[in-house]
Amino acid sequence: MTETKSMKVSTEQEQECIDSMRDFGWEFKSSQEINVKDSHLESRGGSLYNVTTSENYVKLVFSRDTNMPHYAELKQLENTYYSTLAAQPSPISGKTAAVLFILLIFPCVLYIMSKTKQRKEWEKNMAEVALPAREKARSLLG
Repeated sequence: MTETKSMKVSTEQEQECIDSMRDFGWEFKSSQEINVKDSHLESRGGSLYNVTTSENYVKLVFSRDTNMPHYAELKQLENTYYSTLAAQPSPISGKTAAVLFILLIFPCVLYIMSKTKQRKEWEKNMAEVALPAREKARSLLG
């Protein structure tokens, strides 16, 4: 018996997907690039706008013989691989990064800058006041 699977992927992911599927015993059958444009009118605040949306992807078709050697193990490995891949955390969005910067990083930078300024003032005082006082005390003791 033969099973088939079709997938939608971005044009940039096409070859990577084909290679990945081959690793689990799938045979590449066909590739079809899909370009869809849709235009419709929308009313916003009393004005009429022409809205155009577009979609571009590649439809890939694969087949695999269910009687092939190691089929059950390949299927299990494939499920493990893709479930782990799907669990990848999403990257931080620009808005989230900005909020984190404002709430966490910016205050930390300010704190570090204030501590650096305090450290420089302390070092200056050590050089101009404390160390000369120590040297003077030593000279008094002989």
